Amino acid sequence: MARSLILFPTSVCDSRCLHCFYYEAVDAPKNRTRLLPADTRKLAVAMGRIKDLSLSGGEPILRHDLEALLEPILRIGRPRSITLPTGGLHAARVERAARFILRMLPETHLTISLSFDGPPEAHDRIRGVPGAYPKQRRRTICSPTSRSPVFSISSSSRRCAR
Repeated sequence: MARSLILFPTSVCDSRCLHCFYYEAVDAPKNRTRLLPADTRKLAVAMGRIKDLSLSGGEPILRHDLEALLEPILRIGRPRSITLPTGGLHAARVERAARFILRMLPETHLTISLSFDGPPEAHDRIRGVPGAYPKQRRRTICSPTSRSPVFSISSSSRRCAR
């Protein structure tokens, strides 16, 4: 069971991070293929049990049907570790996803990754979203259940040339 799965639920993102590996292509019409719950069901059946699930994107939390996409992977794959990166601009959606994950897999190690890319002005410039730093800082996610998941808050020391 040493399998890991990196799932890209969407290419849609409301940030324009200079360090994003697909900064130029994010939200491009050619990248707007739509992953369906039926697709993740087939993937879950084909993979079976998995050790780790990492979500990526775009901003995964922008998928309104994220729970429907994750359900077969969580039910069949039963990952022991799940990583959900987010720009932190949609705290209620992050909390909803975290509650869903922990309801399905209460023993999983859930990491919600938030990035702070420097002081407010630098962070907002790097993220391409004016006012992102105070929104993200103010909305830093609180424990969604009485069983506290692990939250990683990472900061980037990368210098962006753009």
